[in-house]
Amino acid sequence: MQKGMKRISKIKLEDVIPYIGKSFHKVRVNNNGHWRNHRVKLSNNRMLLFGKDQECACCGLQGEYFWLESSGCRSPHLNMYGLNGSGHEIMLTMDHIDPKSNGGKTEPENLQILCSRCNRIKKHLPLTLEQLRKRAGII
Repeated sequence: MQKGMKRISKIKLEDVIPYIGKSFHKVRVNNNGHWRNHRVKLSNNRMLLFGKDQECACCGLQGEYFWLESSGCRSPHLNMYGLNGSGHEIMLTMDHIDPKSNGGKTEPENLQILCSRCNRIKKHLPLTLEQLRKRAGII
C-alpha cells in the first residue's frame, strides 16, 4: 500500500472487471457492519489496461484482487494487488513503455502493467522487457 493511503475494502477481480470502461461504477462495501456506496471511475487508461490484462509484463505476477483506497483528498479509487511467492502483497501499476520523460504518450500501445518491484527497477528508462528482466535478475 502506498504511503498515506487508507484502505476501505478488498474487492474481487470478477466484481470489477466486467464494469471496466464505464465512466463510473458504484462499489458497495461493508465497513464494520455499515454498508456504504462509493463511486469509482473505471474508464481511465489505468483501469482500461487492468481490464485487458492482470499480469506484470516483466515477472508475470498475477493480479488477484483490488483494494478500494483513498488518500483522503480525492475520491476513492481501485488499486490492483497480487501476492508474490512469499505471500507478500505487491501492487500492480500502469507503466509507460517509452517513458513520459522521454516523450512517450499515454496511449494503449505505449502502456503495460508492471508490479511495483519491476516498475522501481525500470525507473524512467526506455528498457525493453528483455533488458528489464535482465536488470531484475529474471533471466
